[in-house]
Amino acid sequence: MKSEPSPLLPRRQALKQFALGAVGLSFSGKLSRRSFLAEMEAATPDISGAIRISLQEFPTLLNELGSIRLGINPIGPDQFPDGDFYPILVNRGAGNSFFALSSQCLHQNCVVESFDEFEQGLACPCHGSLYGIDGQLIRGPSTRDLKTYPIEFDGQDLLTIRVPGLNFSLTPSLGLQGEGRRFRLRFPTFTSVSYEVRFRARLTDEWQVVPFALTSQGEVDQWAWIGFEGEAEVFVERQTRSGFYSVAIQLLAL
Repeated sequence: MKSEPSPLLPRRQALKQFALGAVGLSFSGKLSRRSFLAEMEAATPDISGAIRISLQEFPTLLNELGSIRLGINPIGPDQFPDGDFYPILVNRGAGNSFFALSSQCLHQNCVVESFDEFEQGLACPCHGSLYGIDGQLIRGPSTRDLKTYPIEFDGQDLLTIRVPGLNFSLTPSLGLQGEGRRFRLRFPTFTSVSYEVRFRARLTDEWQVVPFALTSQGEVDQWAWIGFEGEAEVFVERQTRSGFYSVAIQLLAL
């Protein structure tokens, strides 16, 4: 299970991801994008998902005190996420020490900014709380450190971050539509999270984003589904005699 995205506003640039839910299918009868910047895999039994990040794709993390902020929901003008998920801060300390943090300020829940050289910390834009590169509180009014997520570095290029709640299952079914066949894909969604459908014929192929229909006989002309805390149902045309479909969550650089 894994994930991927598409462009939004310049400051909310969508990053490519591997899919969060994939299914292999064997069929009977008869958009080109850049390489992935990040990879998200299926949740483990502890209900956490894994986001994998290449340092080469985020040059700021090659340097000490480098800091980025990645999100699933965009940030509103009120400094709160437009949905259930706060952005994730990924920071580099001294040497090969990395920190993955929730950007939720535990004072009044505003979204904390990435590392600011002038402030020498992670500042909350609402009330001025300041945190260190590792998420520890430097000054209030907050009284608590930022929440941390487990993060691993392979010693070369790859960071793996475990984030609770980033999991869902993908349920496929095959339905006859005239002389052709379509697959129905069902999956639960989160509010204001954007999803795409992808396909690959073989495990060694790169995922390709494919369009889908909203009904069993509707036009196959949709490219994104915006979540609403309910189950989505979409229909895709078969691509080859066998292959794999996945549903992808978009990851945003905020």
